[in-house]
Amino acid sequence: MKRLFVLLTLVAAGAASAEPAPPAESATNAPAAAVAATNLPPAELAAATNAPPRKPLRPAVITAESTFYDRKEGIAVFTGKVHVDDERYQIHADKAYVSIVPTNQLRRIVAIGHVAMTNEARRAYGAKVTYNRPTGTVVLVGADDAPAKIVDESKGAGKEQTVVGSKIRFWVDAEQVEVLDASITTPTSGAGDLKKALGGGL
Repeated sequence: MKRLFVLLTLVAAGAASAEPAPPAESATNAPAAAVAATNLPPAELAAATNAPPRKPLRPAVITAESTFYDRKEGIAVFTGKVHVDDERYQIHADKAYVSIVPTNQLRRIVAIGHVAMTNEARRAYGAKVTYNRPTGTVVLVGADDAPAKIVDESKGAGKEQTVVGSKIRFWVDAEQVEVLDASITTPTSGAGDLKKALGGGL
């Protein structure tokens, strides 16, 4: 199994790969950076603009059965049992495209196939996820037979909150969620609980 440290130890990755770049993003599946910049709610945008500098994230570690790296394009492709060990989330998928900026820092991950994201408070599942590391934006897309899903376990056992939709967008460092074709399950009913399930975004 090959291992890649991002902020990168890519010297061992070898020559540029012929592996194609990730599929082009459509208007409805724009890069997460553009989504975050154009669609952040006013309060979140103001907070992001005025927030003090964040502590740098530790290097992410990515493992897979095979790895291709195109140094010129700044894209690494991981195939087979992909595992991303990030400070914010653990990501598992069948395949992942990783975009790296010239300073050798991870910018964006597009993970495809049986995607699972987990941390101490949340579990998320879908067919595809786009994770923009600098902005902390996550766009999760489901398949026709398996919608995207987030399970929030931060309230403890028996108080899980579940959000299901065809597409879910959320911000790792903010209590804000946007859902298409939403189905929301909370332990109790009421507007207060709905706001908690959606991170106060109503």
